[in-house]
Amino acid sequence: MDDDSDFDDEQLESPLSSQGGMNSGDGVVDDHKRHARAQHNALERRRRDNIKDMYTSLKDAVPDMQNERASRAVILRRAIEVIEEKQQQQAELQADCDRLRNETAELEREIRMLKGNLPKLHETQKTLPNLISPISAQPTSVSTVMKAQQGELRSEIGGKEARMG
Repeated sequence: MDDDSDFDDEQLESPLSSQGGMNSGDGVVDDHKRHARAQHNALERRRRDNIKDMYTSLKDAVPDMQNERASRAVILRRAIEVIEEKQQQQAELQADCDRLRNETAELEREIRMLKGNLPKLHETQKTLPNLISPISAQPTSVSTVMKAQQGELRSEIGGKEARMG
């Protein structure tokens, strides 16, 4: 048996074999127990090695712990802290994303409304000089004002589209 064994050879002996009255079948049972125990020990050693490897991987994944020695409790505590920090950051980023999505929808509604008003502005521009010309001697100044308003409206729409893009 190897040094890691939790079972002594003496513990494997049956009461009959220790008294010198061993049957021929008792040797087979003892061999079977030894083999089963050896398999169990090998499986347990692989399990412990796997756990050790996983702690090493976890320690390497946690920021600022790659090159330091740390107990398993410290590794777990620091991993929990990192997970909680990342969850908080994710919640903040999600709130920012929701806020930006709402702002984008509001700007799109405003752009649609302004674009919907453009045909009305064009129609007003066409009819307003005809209405004003009998009253005013300077219809070109009204036309100039309308063109300026139209240009302002277009630049406002362009600015909103640029902010969205």
